[in-house]
Amino acid sequence: MNRPLVIMTALAMCAGVIGAVQLNQNAVRSSAAENAPAYTVTLPAGISLGDTAVISAQDLNLQEGESVRVWLSGTGEEDNAFRLHSESHELTYSITQDGEPVDIGSQVFRADPGSDTQSAALQFSLPDGRPLPGTYLGTVEFTISAVDENRRSVAVPGVGYLNATAGETLVPVNFFNPEGNPCYFRYEIVLADTGETLWKSDDLLTPGMKISQIELAKPLDAGNYAAVLKVIPLSLDQQQELNSSEIGFELRVKEG
Repeated sequence: MNRPLVIMTALAMCAGVIGAVQLNQNAVRSSAAENAPAYTVTLPAGISLGDTAVISAQDLNLQEGESVRVWLSGTGEEDNAFRLHSESHELTYSITQDGEPVDIGSQVFRADPGSDTQSAALQFSLPDGRPLPGTYLGTVEFTISAVDENRRSVAVPGVGYLNATAGETLVPVNFFNPEGNPCYFRYEIVLADTGETLWKSDDLLTPGMKISQIELAKPLDAGNYAAVLKVIPLSLDQQQELNSSEIGFELRVKEG
């Protein structure tokens, strides 16, 4: 099984009374590796709360069994809530697709062979009531991955950073095994400098399962730590380890 391709991208959201979304990186292209699926995934350059954001894929060169998928993987909030902040206030919002609520870990787009261009829409909705005037900021994070079911390839969500509090061991996370994966997941976090294991999942994550909180092996002092998230797939039949992925990220520990 080939090592999976994982790309993280984010919408930087800024909102006044109705809000707007500005994209940090609005087009992600696949690598030119030989025999790899080719595609360009585009997210909108801007969106106002109350309007619709369109995710699209162009320049698709996919064979039977190959697909390009996008998951909503985080918001930048410690609890991954759909929340925006001004200098003194905050507001919540919701995301829906085809009238159904979208949650963290939801697959929001899939491109399959058969068309050069495909798209999907997300609705960003205002909260009930009228927000207080101001500029509200926040982010929405997506994971983009190419999946080849012929090779039993695995989609692995990425992570850019985690937030923790000095002296405490509980850490909010958003680890999940995307629906449709042909394997279990085991997660592990180690410090990049020493290799010390800070956390390892006790249970295997089945496809579609997610973890929202973990407990570190020990509390950490305040500071930023270089860490590695190890994602270990295991076969569904015999639970044999497959090719694992190691994703570097920053563990941000703030004062309590």
